[in-house]
Amino acid sequence: FHYFLNDFGARLAPMAVRKPDQVPADQNDLSAPRLSVRSRGDQGFLFYNGHVRQYALAAPRDVRFSVNLPGGAVTLPRKALDIPAGSYFIWPLDFDLDGHRLAYATAQPVARLDQGEAGSVYVFSAQDGIPVEFAFGPEERACLGAVAVEEADGRLVAGGVQPGLDAALTLRCPGKRPVTVLVLSQDQARKLAIGRVEGRRRLVISEADAWFQDGRLVLRSIGKPAMRAAVYPPLATPVKAGAPVRVSGRDGLFQVLEASLPAQCVAVTATPIRPAGTMPPIRIGGKARAALQPDPETFGVSAAWALKLGPVPKGVDGALLDIDFTGDVARLFDGTRMVDDWYYNGQRWQFGLGNLGTPTPTPGPLTLTVLPLRADAPIYLPKEHRPDFGGQAQVAELRSVKVLPAYRVEIGRSAD
Repeated sequence: FHYFLNDFGARLAPMAVRKPDQVPADQNDLSAPRLSVRSRGDQGFLFYNGHVRQYALAAPRDVRFSVNLPGGAVTLPRKALDIPAGSYFIWPLDFDLDGHRLAYATAQPVARLDQGEAGSVYVFSAQDGIPVEFAFGPEERACLGAVAVEEADGRLVAGGVQPGLDAALTLRCPGKRPVTVLVLSQDQARKLAIGRVEGRRRLVISEADAWFQDGRLVLRSIGKPAMRAAVYPPLATPVKAGAPVRVSGRDGLFQVLEASLPAQCVAVTATPIRPAGTMPPIRIGGKARAALQPDPETFGVSAAWALKLGPVPKGVDGALLDIDFTGDVARLFDGTRMVDDWYYNGQRWQFGLGNLGTPTPTPGPLTLTVLPLRADAPIYLPKEHRPDFGGQAQVAELRSVKVLPAYRVEIGRSAD
C-alpha cells in the first residue's frame, strides 16, 4: 500500500469517495460487501475489503462489479468470479499507462519504474484465487501486438495472465515509449522492496529482509546463512562486500543473486531456578471492566530459569534470543535490570542481544521468568494460539530457547 501511495497517490488524492448502492447496515452487518470507489471523471480505483479481524466473512460467489462513470458504466471482470474469503484489493479504472488507456485490471497497482528511453515498467500484484485480466480500449489493438485478447463490452481483454517475474504484456506503439506490465503473485509482492541501487530505482524480491543504504542493497537474514534475491533491472557488476555474492542466473526479467556465509552457532542453556506458584485471580477494573495488569507483587509467583549464553562469533550482524514459552507475561533480566518483556500471544518472542549493551561478545547470565496464565483468564487469544491447559488451572512453561545469528550482506557500489 505504501508503494502504491508513493507512485500513484497523486492520482488518488483528488478523487472523491463514491459509496455503493448497498452498504453494511452497521458494523455488525457481515453480509453486505465492503467496497467503495474513489473517482475523478472516468478515472478511479475500486476498493474491496473482505477481511474483518476476528470475524469470518463469507466468500462472495459469482461476483461482477458495475461502476457508473461519466463516460459510461464499467463492468468487471469479464466473467463472474468467486472472491476468496479474506481477500482485499485495489483495482484501477481508466488507468493511464504512459499514454495507453487501461480500462480496468483485476490486479492491484504497486509501482512504476521509469526506464528512460527504454520505456517504463508498471508493477501490479495479483490476489490469490482471483484470475488476472487487463482490459484496454479498442484503440490499443495495434499496441498489444501478439498479446491474445478477446472482445467484451467494446474492450480488448487480455485474460489468463499468469503472475510471475516475466513480463505479462508489453505495449508498443509508434511515437510512444514501450510500456511493460509486470504482475507479481501475492506472495512475491509481499516480499518486494523498492529502492535505489547504484543510481537506479530497482525491484528486489527476497525472503530476507531487504533495504537500501548509500546506494547499496542490504540483505539480512535471521538464522539462515544463505540468501537469495531477484533484482530488476539487473545490476551490471554486483560488488561483493563482506560475503561472497554471485549471479546464479535469470528468472524472467530479474537477475538472481545468491550469497552464502559460514554458518555460526551460539550455545544457550536454560536451568530451572524455581517452579511457578499459584497465580491469583485476574483483577477486573477500569471503565471497560476488563482485565488489569498484574500488581508488581504478583510476579513473585513466576517460574524462573537461568540462561547461560556462549560467545557471539565475529562476522555476524548480531544475534537474537528466541524464546518459545506459554504463560501470561514473560520477563528477561540482566542481573536485577529488566531488559525486555512479552505478553503471550502465540508468537515467538525474540530479543536482540545487542540491546544488552555488553562490551564483550559473551553476555553474562540472564534470568527468564514466566508468570502463569490462568485457564479462566478473561483475555483475548486467537483460538489457534490458546494453550491446551490439560485440565490444569494454569500454565507456565518454557518450551525452547535458542540463539539465532543474524547474517548480512551488502550488494552494489557505494553512492560515494
